[in-house]
Amino acid sequence: MKISQLGNTVHFAIEHNKRILMTGPPGVGKTSIFEQTCKNYFKDMDVITTKGYSEEDRENGIDSVIFHPAISDPTEPKGLPFLNKEGTSASFIPYGHLDALTKATRKVQVLLDDFPQAPVSVQASFMSLLDKFKDNEFVNFFIAGNRQADFAGANGILEPIKSRMDSIIKVETSLNDYVNYGIKTGMPPSILAFLRFKPQMLQSETLTRDLVNTFCPRTITAVGSWINDGLYIATSDFSKAEAKSILSGSKKGSVIKQTHAFEIISGAVGDGWAIEYIAFERLRQTMPDINKILVDPKNVSVPDDVAVLFSLVGGLASRIVPEDNKDKNYKKTIKSNFTNALIYIEGIEKEFQVFFVKDTFNYFPEHNLEKVDQFHKWSQNNHNVLI
Repeated sequence: MKISQLGNTVHFAIEHNKRILMTGPPGVGKTSIFEQTCKNYFKDMDVITTKGYSEEDRENGIDSVIFHPAISDPTEPKGLPFLNKEGTSASFIPYGHLDALTKATRKVQVLLDDFPQAPVSVQASFMSLLDKFKDNEFVNFFIAGNRQADFAGANGILEPIKSRMDSIIKVETSLNDYVNYGIKTGMPPSILAFLRFKPQMLQSETLTRDLVNTFCPRTITAVGSWINDGLYIATSDFSKAEAKSILSGSKKGSVIKQTHAFEIISGAVGDGWAIEYIAFERLRQTMPDINKILVDPKNVSVPDDVAVLFSLVGGLASRIVPEDNKDKNYKKTIKSNFTNALIYIEGIEKEFQVFFVKDTFNYFPEHNLEKVDQFHKWSQNNHNVLI
């Protein structure tokens, strides 16, 4: 199941108290989707981890709890043994999240994260917890974990645990889902363009226990964070004057030479991904000036290289709305930029035109770009193209 479909499924499960076991490779987004869906369902909620529990949470009620059974003790799901006042008998007293769950008076979603990494004794202890809340109208359980083939220390899951879940969902990566996620979270357009150009670079099929990273949505997002924080990939060694020029521009971090940038990126996603991406980045730096396109589209040539086109349409889409929203001509500039960009892409293959239009609307859904006259013309000329 794709990530976008998983969100809808988790939402349905929350509504109808269905238990779901989510499995898939590391870094695909299982935990993130659970957290985000809960935030959307419970608008005012904060996801609380086992480290963040407080008395205030108990008083106010909680909407989501994440357990990490891999570091739990087999006795935790039962509570602490405690003598009565007379010292004649003892009972197990729930504490922390378990105490909150037993007192829940509204919906609470519980995620047992990285569950397959938990020892058999811990997994078995959670069976009683699942049984205790089987018919509870407020408390619902989810499980997330990696497969045994993922080199994540997964031991598998006991059959009686699996049979206590209402469905086992296999989560897979999706390029479109990741691109949409990247647009919404501010990923560098160059990375999204690279993944469109080489979709096989989204999820590695080769995993290892060696001290090297492999590429997956989580580690690729880490590369995006490096770049957003100012990692500049130079096409060659540069002079002090060039470095000063770069730093005085939009980049807010230190300038790092290409050789150093390679080591940083390869440390995040592996050598192969880093080599391919830096080669793509060097090509990207030869693409036409986007500022000129937005001002005078008819006098800017269209590149022939497919890699450059992927990068160009992604970069162009991200620049339709100017950053300075206090400019008195702000709305006029948006309309002008989108109009000129649509005029420019008329000379590009339909596939890239669709990428541009989709990305633009994903970047700026609140600006009513569908009302721009040039978009109406583009839509009429491309009515057979599915957006």
